[in-house]
Amino acid sequence: MTMVDERDAELLAQARADAFAADLRWFADMVQANPDLYDLAWNMRDHVNLPIPSDADAVELLAHVARLGLAAGCKVRKEFDDWAAVTLTLPAGVVELYFYAARSRVCERVVTATREVTKEVPDPEALKAVPTVTVTETIEDVEWVCRPLLADERSST
Repeated sequence: MTMVDERDAELLAQARADAFAADLRWFADMVQANPDLYDLAWNMRDHVNLPIPSDADAVELLAHVARLGLAAGCKVRKEFDDWAAVTLTLPAGVVELYFYAARSRVCERVVTATREVTKEVPDPEALKAVPTVTVTETIEDVEWVCRPLLADERSST
């Protein structure tokens, strides 16, 4: 990509961002002027889900969102369950923006131990003749070690 192409891409990205922000402001003004519309916006009025694109660096993007939220005075909460997420509670305290990615894109799966368990299972050779046999299998005990999203972990809890 040439320098001119890069500049055009930056201008296009800025124009899209400006238009998106203008539309959101317009919608916010419309809801403020027409409070009955609040109930119609049920799927975005309290909690807005924003998935991280699959081609993005999830760690960097979630960290970026967390830094932006802290700088803007939002309450920032990190969550690591089935998802890796940063939730920004906007300054008025009503709307939360939930940015998320698959946990495996942010955290490293670390096997902490293995153990063997014995259980009864149907015999694959003679399923009808022999109801069960004893087998031993290896089961992994794991934990997820998640990389910090912010340099100062104290400010992001």
